[in-house]
Amino acid sequence: IIERATEEVGFHPDGNVLPMQITMLPDDSISLTLTENPSKMIGNFIEGFTGALQKLVSSIEQGKKASESESKEGGNRTAVADQKAESRKMTVLKMVFSFKQLSDVLKLAAVVREYPRESSLFADRKKGRYLLLIGQEIDKEESTISPIFLHAGEYGDFVSADERFMEHMRETCDCIVPRDAIKRLHLLGKAV
Repeated sequence: IIERATEEVGFHPDGNVLPMQITMLPDDSISLTLTENPSKMIGNFIEGFTGALQKLVSSIEQGKKASESESKEGGNRTAVADQKAESRKMTVLKMVFSFKQLSDVLKLAAVVREYPRESSLFADRKKGRYLLLIGQEIDKEESTISPIFLHAGEYGDFVSADERFMEHMRETCDCIVPRDAIKRLHLLGKAV
């Protein structure tokens, strides 16, 4: 793959370590990302993931519009449609990040200025790591990503945004902080 990338697009990684990200996409395919510059990797991943998310959201919206037109309800329809249109502007994006040490999770919690809508901390004892599930509301119409995901990428490694992985994690890992993990760890750090 590296040789082909070098020949076809002039890919020349620095050093002997090659950052690689494998991501499960909504259509059960995978995306393989290799980078010459590790610091740009999380930004590139988020950009690609946002594109895939926007495609998924637009297909869901089309399905909702089709079902709305089929089921016509009386006078409350306009108010309900307005509420649905307003709620469609925001969606919750969930991602899981891996941390080698609990101190890395505490460092992340210390720099967070806005708490995410959802966060839970798990211990994966088999692999000797901590997994942090972060769920944050994002505006579907804007291409910006919440800073919490960027911070998490600085202190840990992105693992997955796949709901199946999250279910597997919930079943096989020990849940240390079930809700508001980042907020609780942030407050704990201030108390110490």
